[in-house]
Amino acid sequence: MRIVYGVELILLVDAFLYLSGASGSGISCYRCWGDSCQDENFEPLTSATEEGCAQCYKVKSTYETYVSTLRGCSSSDIGTNQCTTMTSFGADVIACYCNGDLCNGASSPLIRGLSLYISLTFWHALLN
Repeated sequence: MRIVYGVELILLVDAFLYLSGASGSGISCYRCWGDSCQDENFEPLTSATEEGCAQCYKVKSTYETYVSTLRGCSSSDIGTNQCTTMTSFGADVIACYCNGDLCNGASSPLIRGLSLYISLTFWHALLN
Protein backbone atom coordinates (compact mmCIF):
# COMPACT_ATOMS: atom_id res chain seq x y z
CA MET A 1 0.00 0.00 0.00
CA ARG A 2 2.98 2.32 0.61
CA ILE A 3 3.85 2.22 -3.12
CA VAL A 4 0.53 3.86 -3.89
CA TYR A 5 1.52 6.84 -1.72
CA GLY A 6 4.72 7.32 -3.75
CA VAL A 7 2.80 7.19 -7.01
CA GLU A 8 0.14 9.54 -5.65
CA LEU A 9 2.85 11.99 -4.59
CA ILE A 10 4.44 11.92 -8.06
CA LEU A 11 1.06 12.48 -9.73
CA LEU A 12 0.28 15.30 -7.30
CA VAL A 13 3.59 17.04 -8.06
CA ASP A 14 2.99 16.55 -11.79
CA ALA A 15 -0.53 17.97 -11.56
CA PHE A 16 0.71 21.00 -9.61
CA LEU A 17 3.47 21.73 -12.11
CA TYR A 18 1.20 21.09 -15.09
CA LEU A 19 -1.50 23.39 -13.72
CA SER A 20 1.08 26.15 -13.37
CA GLY A 21 0.62 26.26 -17.15
CA ALA A 22 3.20 26.74 -19.84
CA SER A 23 2.51 29.19 -22.61
CA GLY A 24 4.21 31.66 -24.89
CA SER A 25 7.82 31.45 -25.93
CA GLY A 26 10.27 29.48 -23.87
CA ILE A 27 12.18 26.24 -23.85
CA SER A 28 11.15 22.72 -24.82
CA CYS A 29 10.95 19.92 -22.25
CA TYR A 30 10.40 16.16 -22.34
CA ARG A 31 7.02 15.10 -20.92
CA CYS A 32 6.47 11.54 -19.71
CA TRP A 33 5.79 9.28 -16.74
CA GLY A 34 5.77 5.55 -16.14
CA ASP A 35 8.10 2.79 -17.29
CA SER A 36 9.12 4.56 -20.51
CA CYS A 37 10.21 7.55 -18.44
CA GLN A 38 12.72 5.62 -16.29
CA ASP A 39 16.33 6.58 -17.08
CA GLU A 40 17.20 3.09 -18.35
CA ASN A 41 14.16 3.02 -20.69
CA PHE A 42 14.05 6.69 -21.70
CA GLU A 43 14.22 7.26 -25.47
CA PRO A 44 14.59 10.96 -26.34
CA LEU A 45 13.79 10.43 -30.03
CA THR A 46 10.36 8.94 -29.31
CA SER A 47 9.42 10.86 -26.16
CA ALA A 48 6.77 13.56 -26.15
CA THR A 49 7.94 17.14 -25.77
CA GLU A 50 6.22 20.32 -24.69
CA GLU A 51 7.16 23.84 -25.79
CA GLY A 52 6.78 27.26 -24.22
CA CYS A 53 8.21 26.24 -20.85
CA ALA A 54 10.05 28.50 -18.43
CA GLN A 55 11.70 25.46 -16.86
CA CYS A 56 11.89 21.68 -17.22
CA TYR A 57 11.69 19.23 -14.35
CA LYS A 58 12.42 15.60 -13.59
CA VAL A 59 11.01 14.02 -10.43
CA LYS A 60 12.18 10.59 -9.29
CA SER A 61 10.51 8.80 -6.37
CA THR A 62 11.97 5.64 -4.84
CA TYR A 63 10.23 3.43 -2.31
CA GLU A 64 12.12 0.25 -1.45
CA THR A 65 12.68 -1.28 -4.93
CA TYR A 66 9.90 0.65 -6.70
CA VAL A 67 11.03 3.67 -8.75
CA SER A 68 8.74 6.17 -10.45
CA THR A 69 9.97 8.98 -12.72
CA LEU A 70 8.21 11.81 -14.46
CA ARG A 71 9.47 14.62 -16.66
CA GLY A 72 7.63 17.77 -17.61
CA CYS A 73 7.33 21.48 -18.12
CA SER A 74 6.56 24.39 -15.82
CA SER A 75 5.89 28.06 -16.43
CA SER A 76 7.39 28.86 -13.03
CA ASP A 77 11.14 29.28 -12.79
CA ILE A 78 12.21 28.26 -9.29
CA GLY A 79 15.96 28.22 -9.87
CA THR A 80 18.60 27.33 -12.38
CA ASN A 81 19.81 23.73 -12.59
CA GLN A 82 19.05 22.63 -9.06
CA CYS A 83 17.80 19.50 -7.35
CA THR A 84 15.82 19.16 -4.14
CA THR A 85 15.54 15.97 -2.10
CA MET A 86 12.87 15.03 0.41
CA THR A 87 11.17 12.02 1.97
CA SER A 88 7.41 11.76 1.75
CA PHE A 89 5.19 8.82 2.76
CA GLY A 90 8.38 6.75 3.12
CA ALA A 91 9.51 7.45 -0.44
CA ASP A 92 12.74 9.26 -1.28
CA VAL A 93 11.98 11.99 -3.81
CA ILE A 94 14.46 13.92 -5.94
CA ALA A 95 13.06 16.84 -7.93
CA CYS A 96 15.44 18.49 -10.41
CA TYR A 97 14.81 21.65 -12.42
CA CYS A 98 16.74 23.01 -15.39
CA ASN A 99 16.52 25.88 -17.85
CA GLY A 100 17.76 24.55 -21.20
CA ASP A 101 16.00 22.98 -24.17
CA LEU A 102 15.25 19.30 -23.45
CA CYS A 103 17.48 19.44 -20.36
CA ASN A 104 15.29 16.97 -18.42
CA GLY A 105 16.49 13.92 -20.34
CA ALA A 106 18.10 10.85 -18.79
CA SER A 107 21.44 12.59 -18.35
CA SER A 108 22.85 16.02 -18.94
CA PRO A 109 25.05 16.86 -21.96
CA LEU A 110 27.96 17.31 -19.56
CA ILE A 111 27.57 13.78 -18.21
CA ARG A 112 27.15 12.34 -21.72
CA GLY A 113 30.26 14.22 -22.88
CA LEU A 114 32.25 13.07 -19.87
CA SER A 115 31.14 9.47 -20.43
CA LEU A 116 32.19 9.67 -24.08
CA TYR A 117 35.57 11.13 -23.12
CA ILE A 118 36.19 8.38 -20.54
CA SER A 119 35.14 5.68 -23.02
CA LEU A 120 37.40 7.04 -25.75
CA THR A 121 40.30 7.39 -23.32
CA PHE A 122 39.80 3.80 -22.15
CA TRP A 123 39.73 2.41 -25.70
CA HIS A 124 42.72 4.52 -26.72
CA ALA A 125 44.73 3.18 -23.75
CA LEU A 126 43.57 -0.38 -24.44
CA LEU A 127 44.50 -0.31 -28.12
CA ASN A 128 47.90 1.38 -27.67
